[in-house]
Amino acid sequence: MSVCCKYCGMSARDARSLMNGWCPKHPDGSCKGKHALYEGGERDEYICVYCGTKNRSLSSLLGGWCSKHPDGSCKGKHVAYDGRESGPYECKYCGREFRDIASLVGSWCPKHPNGPSRGKHSPAR
Repeated sequence: MSVCCKYCGMSARDARSLMNGWCPKHPDGSCKGKHALYEGGERDEYICVYCGTKNRSLSSLLGGWCSKHPDGSCKGKHVAYDGRESGPYECKYCGREFRDIASLVGSWCPKHPNGPSRGKHSPAR
């Protein structure tokens, strides 16, 4: 069994060897932080937590620009959802359930911390 980095998708045989290396896609900058463990495990498909995009490869998902990233359209990469693999998916702010992540992150949340209609639903982990 292998483990993967949640930032770049690199795989290693165990968590210790993965987290000892510098990550080229770390949020603090290229090689300014170590790899971090993706806790979602191996899956048939990986889903972006911001836009619901699916990909069969974790590294391919993490390498693409996200159109709904919080920093702005195409200003950040996809981030893999590491929660429950099958729906329904619940919003962490209001508790409403959706059949898939794309539907969840695509609509406004009435209880979002920024205010009603000022932020989208976000999946609970």
